[in-house]
Amino acid sequence: MPELIDVIHHGKCLEVLRTYPDNFFDSIVTDPPYGLGGRDPTPEEILAYLQGADLDTGEFMNKDWDLPSVLVWRECLRVLKPGGYLFSFAGTRTIDILSIGIRMSGFTNRDTVPVEMGPPILRWVRAQGMPKNVDVGKEFRKAGLTELAVLWEGYGTALKPYWEPIIIFRKPLEESTLLKQLAATGTGVINIEGSRIKHSSLADFEKHKAGVDAIKARGGKMENSWKNSSDLSGANDVSTSGRLPPNVIFVHSELCKKVGSQVLSMPPINRFDDGAKPFGGGAGHEYTTVHREDETIDIWECHHSCPIHWINKQQVTEGGTSKYFLNVDPDSMFFYVPKPNLREKSAGLDEGEENEHATVKPVRLMEYLVTMATPAKGIVLDLYCGSGTTCVASVNKGFRFVGIEKEAPSVKTARARVQAALQARQEAEEEQESADLVFGLESE
Repeated sequence: MPELIDVIHHGKCLEVLRTYPDNFFDSIVTDPPYGLGGRDPTPEEILAYLQGADLDTGEFMNKDWDLPSVLVWRECLRVLKPGGYLFSFAGTRTIDILSIGIRMSGFTNRDTVPVEMGPPILRWVRAQGMPKNVDVGKEFRKAGLTELAVLWEGYGTALKPYWEPIIIFRKPLEESTLLKQLAATGTGVINIEGSRIKHSSLADFEKHKAGVDAIKARGGKMENSWKNSSDLSGANDVSTSGRLPPNVIFVHSELCKKVGSQVLSMPPINRFDDGAKPFGGGAGHEYTTVHREDETIDIWECHHSCPIHWINKQQVTEGGTSKYFLNVDPDSMFFYVPKPNLREKSAGLDEGEENEHATVKPVRLMEYLVTMATPAKGIVLDLYCGSGTTCVASVNKGFRFVGIEKEAPSVKTARARVQAALQARQEAEEEQESADLVFGLESE
């Protein structure tokens, strides 16, 4: 049904979803309203929401940002293939309601999926946020209550938001086993290989591999570790593609700057031939000296607020602790109501036009998520597509897409951005075809 694919619909998501057949989409990756209004719902309102009612949390930024209803999630369940994954952003304050609403529609949380299938929650850690804190000391001063202002100086009501959760659910399998479902519909798993975190250097890879190989050689046991409850002798081999994707994504502050690179001279390592620990039990054992290659790492001038700066202070050599996570550069980053990068945000728009959507996500982040959630050549659904970042990411990664958006200005922006991405991909493919033709002629 080509008319239903590679399109951005202008309309309400529930109405548009009802026009699609069952088991149509391979994945859903979306950033819905978080329900971040000014009022907290009552227990009675939450119970009514779980039974299908809308949940009014008041206005935020002069707009209604009500959570998707359970009816919407049920339609998502219907149009998603069995075993298909749903990746949804959420707000830290309302993740509990959003998550239970998705459960009530029939999706299963990752807690019911084997560990190998992936994490239940991804955490997008960013360096900026808009605190909703009320400084009670300041409020007392405004009211002329100086004594109480002094008493409650420094107290407030909320933390500064530095992360956004991305919750992961899966439509229940229809086949009796995961492998049968995969053979039938091509869904049921996430793309681990396409989401790996690359090693920071050859030496980093070799160190990682040596550690895993040593555990397997000892029969899968780790000394004095709770992990001995599991047999690790069959652990996956370390891949040159990188580490298994963790459930945390870090981003530099937009105030950080990449200023160059540095070559680190790595000291040799003495490894005991029998796998003994370097401290305590290894004295007198035979060992082999392993000389490691130099490593090249990026050098950043990080702002004081940058999370990568602080985790790297824990390990100042060998690439820093942040090498274990996806790091997103700030020049392609959009934070919650930021001053945006106009080049990425407004790609495809006419000169003088700007993307005015308030919560644009970075393209690279969405590329990472659609790659993880979607099988090759699959169809991605974003039922709250906003200005089209998920659809752009799908185009960039070779997936088909469907977006739904009710705000006319955002629909116009999304369609323009997607058209620019499609044109860029076509030009890249034509350039590659020309290069293949030239090299093919030269080799004859």
